[in-house]
Amino acid sequence: MLKSDIEIIDQLAIEAYALSATFRRHGTVLAARAGQTQPRWQVLRAASMELLSVPQIARRLGVTRQNVQRITDELVADRLVQLVLNQDHKASPHLVLTPRGQETLDALTEAGVDYRKSVWPRLRHVDLADLVAMLKSVNHALAEVDLEAEAVEGAKSRRSGEGRRIRKSS
Repeated sequence: MLKSDIEIIDQLAIEAYALSATFRRHGTVLAARAGQTQPRWQVLRAASMELLSVPQIARRLGVTRQNVQRITDELVADRLVQLVLNQDHKASPHLVLTPRGQETLDALTEAGVDYRKSVWPRLRHVDLADLVAMLKSVNHALAEVDLEAEAVEGAKSRRSGEGRRIRKSS
């Protein structure tokens, strides 16, 4: 690996952070038009795409489980989502949009139509489908690095005796 390769990875990270910040900033304004917050919008969108639990949504959004749980509690109280049994992990139910939640998500999506229309001409030269595929590929590669690091740390922990529970004698 060349130094320039490492520098490109650094540049990718910086641009990804900047892009994320821009989307969050714009999302905050757009969500307010629909009477919501940008974090609520993110959780509603994540829950609408597939069956996910709070921890899964938190990992996907790169935020804490506690933050997503707080937002989920609000969404449940507002009857925008309901929690349904997760057969794989009974203590971690899936979030499902209610009809009211879907209406709210539709309003949020509609609030962003003009924004997307104003962005599109500026991105017309970019193959957005290809860009999305590349970003997914980068995310997948980074997830693999995370799994490898976790495996190494777990092996070190097992070898050193960390994580062993000490039993109290009765």
